[in-house]
Formats: sequence, C-alpha cells, structure tokens
Amino acid sequence: MGLWSLTADVGRTLEAYADRMIELAEWLGEDHVAFGTDINGLGPFSVLSGYGHLRRIVDHWQRLGVDERRIRKLAIGNYARVLKVALQPGRR
Repeated sequence: MGLWSLTADVGRTLEAYADRMIELAEWLGEDHVAFGTDINGLGPFSVLSGYGHLRRIVDHWQRLGVDERRIRKLAIGNYARVLKVALQPGRR
C-alpha cells in the first residue's frame, strides 16, 4: 500500500508523514507499505513538494533508530518487489 502524502491525513510536516508510514507498517506489516508519491496528482494538498523530500523522511527514520532493514523495505524494497512482479511477461 502506498501512503499518499495528503496533509488532511498525514499532517503538514515530512516527519508526520514519516511517522504515519511507520504506524501503517505496524498495522499492515512492514512488507506491505511503501511511499505513495503521486506528487503531481496531489498538488497543494501534499506535504511532499518534491522527490528530494524522501531523503529527509529516511533521515528522520534513522534519527528515530528505525531498523535499516525496515527502512530499506519502506523506502524502496516493497515498491521494487511489487513492480518486478507486475512487469513479468504475460502478467495481466
């Protein structure tokens, strides 16, 4: 599940978005959560105004002491795994 960065849901700071992702990973399991980064589609309603902000979120998790394995999953691993399966030839 990609977590969109809608301020009405996640708050108005990158840290609040990062904290909501960790909360979602607790609810659904860390193998099932990723960034929902449709920044262009969310416009002014997004706490993310550029993809460079994703680095700041990872930095926040590191400051909190989140396990590096979990950070890798949330930041790219889960998305990459699902994309790889979705792009397999013959998959509909």
